Amino acid sequence: MIVGPELPSGYSIFCDDVREERHGKLTYVGVYTGELTAYGATPLLLPQLHVVIVFRDDPTTLPKTLNFRVWMVLDEEDGDNETELFDANINIEAPEGDLVFGKPPEEGEIRLAEIRVMARVSPFEVKGPGRIKVRAYDGEKEVRLGQLDIKTASSPRPE
Repeated sequence: MIVGPELPSGYSIFCDDVREERHGKLTYVGVYTGELTAYGATPLLLPQLHVVIVFRDDPTTLPKTLNFRVWMVLDEEDGDNETELFDANINIEAPEGDLVFGKPPEEGEIRLAEIRVMARVSPFEVKGPGRIKVRAYDGEKEVRLGQLDIKTASSPRPE
């Protein structure tokens, strides 16, 4: 038995670049898989960091506005350890009238609406080890949409 996802939910893809191809296809370049390791002394500037945020919810209960927020939290305790990277309010225009999805859903079937937001941070300054957090807010309700750990090292590992 397949269990439907808890809604609202979502995820984030962290990468070096996003390229929009013909016919709306997207190519993700340099996708990070849970961790970004920056080599060299910090602070270190990377040309850019893209965060593709995907928010999923029941299409019949989508909020009218969502706030998407991306920020970096440093591991160090001293000083200002949070840096805002992206903050945007998105107005969601639901279609008027009844929603039509083709054939009616089968028993237990779940319909999903997806909202994609692309955040580009350029340049991206790695100040030290920590993490990047991604959240969506519907008023006071927080939806966790991903995290990327940031590690630092003096030089790349030998292969």
